[in-house]
Amino acid sequence: MKILIGLIFVGITVTILCNNASAQEMCVIPEQKVSSIKGIVAFVGAENRIKGAKINLKAKNESDKSITEVETDQDGLFEIKGARKGKYNLVVSYPNAVTLYVPISLSKSGNDKYLHITLGAIIGETCGGGDVELVDESK
Repeated sequence: MKILIGLIFVGITVTILCNNASAQEMCVIPEQKVSSIKGIVAFVGAENRIKGAKINLKAKNESDKSITEVETDQDGLFEIKGARKGKYNLVVSYPNAVTLYVPISLSKSGNDKYLHITLGAIIGETCGGGDVELVDESK
């Protein structure tokens, strides 16, 4: 009887763990083509910009080496200067929000746009409801 109860407990535990693992969705953001790495970080569905969000610039290769990390200022703004043209991953995080992995292609010529990054924590929504879009400097 103890063995049967033990097996039932293990079965239930494994089922719960498998369901939790499969419920987590991978956040896939399309590659953003930019001429500079700058932008705004805000919460989903709000005008509230996020002060102190971490923006980590990582090499997009086998090493995934961190190149630099900055934080958003009091207005939710950030800028990373001095990066060479190429492909990178931006890892954007803030406590209690879903971390976004944003692939970027940096070229020295092109558009005058900035990244508008929204972080979310909405359960059941891909990326917690967060997203990234390129916005014209004039807006």
